[in-house]
Amino acid sequence: MLEQMMGMMNSFDLASYMDLVNLHSKDASQFTLVSSKISSWNDAISAWVQATDTARPTLTSGVPIFDGNDQLVRSAEISATSFSLYLVFKDTGAVGKIFLGAQSASDYFMHTSPSNSYDAISINVGGVPKQVWRAGLTGNRYSILSIRRNGNTLTAKINDRTLISTSSTFAGQATLISRLMSYTGAGFFMTGGVRALCVSSQYLSDIDNQKVINKLYSDYNLAADNAAECVIGFGDSNTVGTGSISYLVSLGVSLGVADANAGISGSYLTTFNSNSGIARYKDHLFTRPYTDYIVIQYGTNDILNSVSASTFGADLNTIVADLIAVGHSPNKICLGSNPYQRSGANAAALDNYRTQISNAATTHGTKYYDFLQYMRDNGGDSLLNTGDNVHINQTAQNAFSAGVYAALTS
Repeated sequence: MLEQMMGMMNSFDLASYMDLVNLHSKDASQFTLVSSKISSWNDAISAWVQATDTARPTLTSGVPIFDGNDQLVRSAEISATSFSLYLVFKDTGAVGKIFLGAQSASDYFMHTSPSNSYDAISINVGGVPKQVWRAGLTGNRYSILSIRRNGNTLTAKINDRTLISTSSTFAGQATLISRLMSYTGAGFFMTGGVRALCVSSQYLSDIDNQKVINKLYSDYNLAADNAAECVIGFGDSNTVGTGSISYLVSLGVSLGVADANAGISGSYLTTFNSNSGIARYKDHLFTRPYTDYIVIQYGTNDILNSVSASTFGADLNTIVADLIAVGHSPNKICLGSNPYQRSGANAAALDNYRTQISNAATTHGTKYYDFLQYMRDNGGDSLLNTGDNVHINQTAQNAFSAGVYAALTS
């Protein structure tokens, strides 16, 4: 069956879709080289060129490597209100760097850290952020970034993982993309490698989009490039970091990966709507090569709305079992018990939920951190934001980060 699937991936006609850009490092005939530096990357649609030797990227082991000052320039900008874009790249530069820009230097994709502190992808028009997604990029491995636009609707993925948008003010502007790995004017540059850049003038369907991702994943053997890239936090407002900075930021630093926040304020684990954990875990957590860290800390809203512990536990077990079944390692999954609530509210429910969470960790062999007990033992109310009954403050976020780190590295 696996051989049949691989055969289907390899037979997929990628070029028939990519009518705007179809750059592939695996096709050596696309390169014109001067002393191992790329003077032109030509996909037979248009050439991306660089006349200045010091600004040319180096072809290293078959991959164009950009050093922070290199750029390849396309003579004509691309202006499209509908497109499907795919970039196979490794961003090893600092957060806040532009990796795909326009001739105008004001329309670009950027690896950024917005005000809520998540490593993110931002699309900017006229220098103004129009869409920001929580991405989780460190540059530990090559990944596929896909962004599809249909009018004012944009969808972004890293490999198979659908990214959550934290802001969306896009309205009408065309997105101009014409300059690879460069930004002139303000001195922002990205360092890293690009294996492929493909752009279609169509908004591809979910099915065709997945075929493109599968084909690129296979063609560039990304399964072999399996270093952990991020730690994904799955939860509600305490994962988002309401009134404090999410534990994911410091945890990512400790683990040497990026923080990828998949928390949604006000969401339940169990109630079946588009924001609930049980409805979205496949889109937001499942992703090849299945080597990223995952932390699940969910249940506060379920408790507040009287969802039974047994119902919560059944859905949590489904999520964890499915994560492991698709390929995620239980050693890189950590389940955390729910935070304490002011004045000891809902103590019995918190204990019942803790039992379900602990049992799920034992059943599936994941890591576990008893955050509820930490808060009870270390001041309870003093670990909540002032005047807030359920949202943890920075001291508690830091403690959760430390506890999860200890669990994941034990």
